[in-house]
Amino acid sequence: ESLLLVDDERASFQGAAAASGAAAAEVLRYCKVARYDEIYRGCGPLNQMGGIGAHSDADYDTLKIFVQWPWMFASGPQPEQQGS
Repeated sequence: ESLLLVDDERASFQGAAAASGAAAAEVLRYCKVARYDEIYRGCGPLNQMGGIGAHSDADYDTLKIFVQWPWMFASGPQPEQQGS
């Protein structure tokens, strides 16, 4: 079986078990989602914007591709989408 965790807070993947000395689960693969600062509509400058789906629902398709073929995402250009 496989498990996919998606969260915008890095601390969510650092469980209390590790702090208490208990055996902790290991995250084998991960991807870091970029954030950015921007002047947003009438709100003025905002920081730490972004995340999965912030600009396009295509981000979710990219996430599914990452799960299927993680080796294609080694610090380089995004791979071409290859069916689902």
